[in-house]
Amino acid sequence: MAASTEERIDRSGGRAREPIIFNGRRAELVIAYDVTEQVATQQARDASERRYRDIFENAIDIIFTADLDLRITGANAAAEALTGFKREDMVGRSVFKLVPREERGRLSATLRHLIDDGRVVFFELSVVTSTGERRDLEVSASLVRDGHTPIGIQGIARDLTDRRQLQAQLRQSQKMEAIGQLAGGIAHDFSNHLTVILGCARRSVRGCRRTIRCTKTSARSRRPRAAPPASRGSCSPSGAGSRTRRPCSI
Repeated sequence: MAASTEERIDRSGGRAREPIIFNGRRAELVIAYDVTEQVATQQARDASERRYRDIFENAIDIIFTADLDLRITGANAAAEALTGFKREDMVGRSVFKLVPREERGRLSATLRHLIDDGRVVFFELSVVTSTGERRDLEVSASLVRDGHTPIGIQGIARDLTDRRQLQAQLRQSQKMEAIGQLAGGIAHDFSNHLTVILGCARRSVRGCRRTIRCTKTSARSRRPRAAPPASRGSCSPSGAGSRTRRPCSI
């Protein structure tokens, strides 16, 4: 008999039964049937479950399951690491216990829409960790079905908090860079205008200085000079009752 078959011997117990005689010899009734396909199916199912469990436990994203009453039925190690709650503390707990009060209404409407519509939904929400810290998540959720009957919800969530902080820092850096460029441009334009203003001011100052010098020179030239000592025969009376006018230098 092939090694992939399973033999089962049916022995009745509790009361005696008449022995089976075959060809004059005592015999036992043996019933055997081939379970090769069943064993192969079970092995494939076990391998699939091990792969799923390995992915479930080692994923860097949060993986969770919940029933139709929105109570958590499963969570992976990433969920424990992010929330700070042990898995046994999360299982059986309402998903709303991990969500800030102001976001519970929106989350309830989204999950109810998923249950009614059946299509995958994508949304963002915040969760509150065991230390009170808020973390922003990006979530995709879908229905778990038994045949055509929904029996629960499964979801994958990714932490966006660090990414958003980096994006905020990048935006702030870009703003500061833009402000710096704007300030540099304004300073350059101001410097150009200031250069022109200073040049005009210097020329005006030089012009004023020349004007002042010319004014002083003109004033000195118009100032009357003292008369030189009178010489004989010059600008003096020539005789009694007689005067002679002569040009003299002033």
